[in-house]
Amino acid sequence: MASQDPRVLLQKIRKPEWPLKKRQRVYTTNLNEPDDAANALTEAFKVYRKTDPEDAARVLQSAISHYISKGNFRRAATHQQNLAEVYEVEIGDETRAMEAYEKAAEWFEGDNAEALANKHFLKVADLAALKGDYYKAIENFEKVAKSSINNHLMKWSVKDYFLKAGMCHLATKDLVATNRALQSYVDLDNTFLSTREYQLLADLTQAVEQGDQEAFSDKLFQYDQLSKLDKWKTAIFLRVKDNIEETGEDFS
Repeated sequence: MASQDPRVLLQKIRKPEWPLKKRQRVYTTNLNEPDDAANALTEAFKVYRKTDPEDAARVLQSAISHYISKGNFRRAATHQQNLAEVYEVEIGDETRAMEAYEKAAEWFEGDNAEALANKHFLKVADLAALKGDYYKAIENFEKVAKSSINNHLMKWSVKDYFLKAGMCHLATKDLVATNRALQSYVDLDNTFLSTREYQLLADLTQAVEQGDQEAFSDKLFQYDQLSKLDKWKTAIFLRVKDNIEETGEDFS
C-alpha cells in the first residue's frame, strides 16, 4: 500500500468492510509515524469497543505501550483507565480490571496527579474487596485516607475511606486487628471519633464479638436510615453477617 496521510488512511480502514486483521496490519506497518499510529489505535479502540471488547483492549494496549515508550505517563494513564473500564464493564474480568486500575493509579501518582491517582486506588480497593482480597483493599483504602487528611478538598471523604477499610477488617474475621485499626484511624484524624461511621464500626465490632446477629442487623438498619448503604457496602456487610452465622464463636 502506497504511503498516505495517516488521517486519510484511518478513514479508509475504519469502514466496516475492512477486516480486523487487515486494519491492525495497516496500523503497525503503514502508519509509519509512531504518534499518528498511536492516535489511530486509540480511534480504533473506540470503534472496536462497541462490538469486540477483547480486540478493543488489545488495540489500546498497543497505544499505551507507545505512550509509555515516549515517557507520556499522563496520557498512558488516561488510556489505561479506559482499558480498565473495558475489562470491568464490557468484559467482566475483575482481575484484569483491578490490575489495570492499579497501573493507572501508579502512573497518575508518578505524574503528581494525586486526585486522579486516589480515584483509581479506590477502584482497586473496591474490586479487591469484592474478590475477597480484603488486605489489598485495606491497604488501598488506608493509603488514600492518609493522603487525603490534610487536603481540604478531599478531607471530607476520609471518614468513608476509614469506614470501608474497617469493614474489610471485619470481613477478615480478625477482631484484634479491627480494634487496632479503629484506634489508628482516630490517631490519624481525631475528628473521626465523633462520626457516625466510627460509631457504626464500633457497634458492629461489638456485635460480632458477641456473636449477636440481631444487634448487627439493627445497627446497620439504623445507620441506613440516615446514610443509605450503597451496593458495595451492602455486599461486604452481608459477608460479615454471614460470617457470624457460619462461625458463631470462631471470631477472635
